[in-house]
Amino acid sequence: MVAAKPVGIALMLAVGLFLTAEASADQCSSAIATKDQWEAARKLVREAPSVLAFCPPCGERVPKRWAGRFENADLAYLYVQVSDDRYGNVARMVGCSASGVSAFIDAAGRPR
Repeated sequence: MVAAKPVGIALMLAVGLFLTAEASADQCSSAIATKDQWEAARKLVREAPSVLAFCPPCGERVPKRWAGRFENADLAYLYVQVSDDRYGNVARMVGCSASGVSAFIDAAGRPR
């Protein structure tokens, strides 16, 4: 068995940290979305019967009710209720780029 060299271990840790940070990086925050996208999203969230927060790229497996501050939100990880058991991704609904997330989910986080 070959022992791992300290440089190799450090490199693997650095790559792992980079990939973790990349997975949870802002996709459609206030710094990225246009003013029109941000205002349209604010209206969707304000008028929705229910809003879920769900970030599969961050490792989340189940959505939860969102009660955060809109100014701190990343629209890619917010879903607004559009029917009884269907939630639409806010970023996609306002035309902001979002990857690694479904356009629609149910309350359990399954793609719809």
